[in-house]
Amino acid sequence: MESLLDPITVAIIRTPPETSVELIHFRHSTSAKESTQCRLYYTPTDGSKHLSPPQEAEENAFLNSSEELDILPQPDIIFNHGHRNGLDVASLVAFSEGFARTQTCLSFVDFGDLEHRTSTFRSLMSAFPSAAVGGRSYGSRSSCRAAIWSPVRKLIFFTYPLVRGIDERYEELLQLSSDVDVLFVVGDSDPLCVEMHLAAIRKRMRARTWWIRVIGADHQFSMRGNNGAGTKLCNVAGQIAAKWNVEGGRDLEKTELTLQYDKVNKQSVWTEWFAHPDLKKVSEKPITVTITLSGGSLPAAGEEFAHTLSR
Repeated sequence: MESLLDPITVAIIRTPPETSVELIHFRHSTSAKESTQCRLYYTPTDGSKHLSPPQEAEENAFLNSSEELDILPQPDIIFNHGHRNGLDVASLVAFSEGFARTQTCLSFVDFGDLEHRTSTFRSLMSAFPSAAVGGRSYGSRSSCRAAIWSPVRKLIFFTYPLVRGIDERYEELLQLSSDVDVLFVVGDSDPLCVEMHLAAIRKRMRARTWWIRVIGADHQFSMRGNNGAGTKLCNVAGQIAAKWNVEGGRDLEKTELTLQYDKVNKQSVWTEWFAHPDLKKVSEKPITVTITLSGGSLPAAGEEFAHTLSR
């Protein structure tokens, strides 16, 4: 796995990219009566596919057929925004642009309830085969619901509203299967995802989990006394999340990373991934139970059979 503290890697993450991240706006029909606004963040390469000039000039052009969709760079993640705030929130834009420096991010607008957003996710997942889904806050919950009983095996949560008042919201997380990888990007000052609650839920989840712990960040990823710091941290968090999202970018033993802002040098600093002492990896080996029936008048008396249980 790539070292995040290698001097060259650190310089690349902190330095603006040589090739700027580009943004494509379009609409996609999610049902016979509805369509959704989409944004595709990507970094052009020599092999990148580009929209033709007429389509680039037409803002929010409808792209639905396989031929139309084929001109787009295929997304590595499908993302949705928070409850009341759309895609223009500074923290989400910074995270998306950071992610798109090495991978492609498809974001969509949907202010509906969880069921409606989940439906939109599944429609886009069908149209744009993607290895991961995710979202910010409320969008994270809907992405989690969409991932259940789907081929998706990676999720990235840019904040997650585990609690609201006295209500706890974690049912979807517990339904994720053991072959799913989940990345939480959460501030340690987030009142909706307190560290104690997050640690407890991670222990209960069957899915494998990782956490980018952003020091001093709240649910909005604002940093008290320094608005620019939050944007910089979100951009770096997006870059690290993209590295986590690639094959070979995750270590099952090292599941936490700390990210913070150095006020003196005015730059983001981070650690390598490290092992959490209280979050031990659960064995993935199946458990085989042998049951022997004997005695009485049971038809199968004296016989044995084995049943395999998966965690």
